[in-house]
Formats: sequence, C-alpha cells, structure tokens
Amino acid sequence: MSDEHDPVVTVSVLKSELSVLRSELKSELTVLRSAMRSELQAELTIVRSDMTDLETRLERRISEEGATTRAHFDIMVEKVNDSVKLVAEVTAHHSTVLDNHESRLQRIEER
Repeated sequence: MSDEHDPVVTVSVLKSELSVLRSELKSELTVLRSAMRSELQAELTIVRSDMTDLETRLERRISEEGATTRAHFDIMVEKVNDSVKLVAEVTAHHSTVLDNHESRLQRIEER
C-alpha cells in the first residue's frame, strides 16, 4: 500500500499544510494590520493638522466679523443717538410753543 492514498497520511499532510497556511495568514494579517495602522495614523495626523488650520481660520474670520459688526453697530448707535437728540429738541421746542399758547390763552381768558 502506498502513502499517497493512505487516508491517515493524507489527513495528516492536509492538517500540516493547513497549519502552515494558518501561520502564514496570521503573519500576513499582522503585517497588514501594522501597515494599515501606520497609514491611518498618518492620515489622522494630516486630518488633525487640517482641522487645526481650519479652526485657526474660523477663529480669525469670526474675530474679523465681530470687529465689522461692532463697527456697524457703533455707527448705528451714533445715528440713533442723533435721532433721539433731534426728537428731544423738537419736543422741547413744541413744549415751549405749547407753553406760550397756554400763557396766551390764560391771558385771553382773564380779560
């Protein structure tokens, strides 16, 4: 009887081959995992750098917009203050005119 067709020998050889394949696969997986981990860490470093740049640009833009908005509101406050002063002056003038009318009416009524 030859060893080639012996089922026990065939199973043993297959098990041995399977064990070798498993070992090679584990080794390849370890290498692939390591390579993927390195690539992902490199990409993460790039993304973090991009995020830092983006945050810096956003903070600068927000500060610029804040300054622009502040300047706009300062101008608007000046305009409102001028309008309020004008209304106060007109009201004071009207009050004076009304007081004059009231004085004249009282003098007319006294006659």
